[in-house]
Amino acid sequence: MITPFEDLPADAKLWVYPAQKKLEDIQIYSLNRKIESFLSTWEAHQKPLKGAFLWRENYFLIVGVDSSFNVATGCSIDKLVSFIKSLSVEGNIDFMNLGKVFIESNNSITAIQLSEIKNSIEQEKLSAETTVFNASITSKDELNTNWKVKAKNTWLKRYFTAKPAFV
Repeated sequence: MITPFEDLPADAKLWVYPAQKKLEDIQIYSLNRKIESFLSTWEAHQKPLKGAFLWRENYFLIVGVDSSFNVATGCSIDKLVSFIKSLSVEGNIDFMNLGKVFIESNNSITAIQLSEIKNSIEQEKLSAETTVFNASITSKDELNTNWKVKAKNTWLKRYFTAKPAFV
């Protein structure tokens, strides 16, 4: 069962799937029909789930479920992941490469491989004040309050913490 995203409660469970590149509106339109079809039949143990989705910045597919209606369980979450993988294959869009950090820089979005974080800091592409898209959010409330955050306020803070000098 599909519901408007704005109707999900603040504690709705969310999953964020970043695309490897910014999507064109026509691609999103095509994907929307498939996502709507999946969500309209999504269920957990033969009980319908009240699901919703939205796109942010034409990069991030965010899927949510209203757990106060019915709870998504392991099997239903596996079905969602399998569906997202199939979208990746059909549309030639990688939604499953989670080894990246997405930052906002010069009014555009840049993806940085986790293995390139230190280099990006040294090259000043990433700093403590850089805006990061928090793809680790798990609730609608977090989406509303912690979607775009400074790198220093994420797990990346460990790269910006001053280390004591040796005397």
